[in-house]
Amino acid sequence: MNRERSLKMSIYDGLFCAVTNGLTSNYVTPFALAMGAKDFAIGLMSAIPSLVGALVELKTADIAEALKSRLRTIVLFVSIESGVYILLGLLPLFIRPGNQAGIVIFVLMMGLMAVCSRIESPNWTSLMSELVEKTKYGDYFGYRGSLTRTVSISSVFAAGLILTLFTKHVLAGFMLLFIAGGVFRLISCYFISRMDDVPISTKEEHKFSYWKFIRRYRVSNFVKFVVFSSAINFSVAIASPFFSVYMLRDLHMSYSLFTIVNVSAAIVGLGTMRFWGKMADRLGNARVIKFTTYFLPIVPLLWLVSQN
Repeated sequence: MNRERSLKMSIYDGLFCAVTNGLTSNYVTPFALAMGAKDFAIGLMSAIPSLVGALVELKTADIAEALKSRLRTIVLFVSIESGVYILLGLLPLFIRPGNQAGIVIFVLMMGLMAVCSRIESPNWTSLMSELVEKTKYGDYFGYRGSLTRTVSISSVFAAGLILTLFTKHVLAGFMLLFIAGGVFRLISCYFISRMDDVPISTKEEHKFSYWKFIRRYRVSNFVKFVVFSSAINFSVAIASPFFSVYMLRDLHMSYSLFTIVNVSAAIVGLGTMRFWGKMADRLGNARVIKFTTYFLPIVPLLWLVSQN
């Protein structure tokens, strides 16, 4: 096994995947709005992929075992995801804005991408945990993460510029973004395929049911953290699909301003990451999480200050 080459290929994969995310992830809802989606459809577009993806994720390990390879599983579903991005970009060629059938297809495609993503991610994490030496986790993932975040932020700005240039033909702009996103994801898939696989080894004690996991709530900090994360995600999901709708449709933001608002959080996060890392080392992760959680409700409340 060529560990060094695999880790190098993973960095290349991350860079091209970051381009895909930057070009598309913040612009799914704007694309749907341009296609004529209403509030109910926007809600479904967020809920259905999340629900289906979560259910599929319960069987992720079984899928990898059936294919007898985590790497093969990742490559297969990243390839499918790439194709869906391209098909989504081609959708305006075949379906006019406002056509309900087109919105249904849009939602189904988002669901399929969520399924692919939920199968890829755990297998990728599991594979990388065996490729990266335990003593180098922080260095490698910190380096890889800083590169991918920088590329992703740059790609978000590029996407905003493209949509601004295509203001009079905005669907053409979205087509360009999503087709390009699919192509870049396909390139990232190529680099994944050049990584070395590690045979799957499972022990009986690693297998447990959902209810066995929940029953450990009183004795396991990890279970408590999962419940906390679930509650946060549930709360965020109530309103998060509609922030883009509010900014573009009600506040009439330009795509350039919309891009700046969306990317500002990523830039602040990138700039303060080392600070919070040092605070976590000094005070502990639990204290940092508890402290910052109290500030989360303030963010949506700030939107009530002005409707201008």
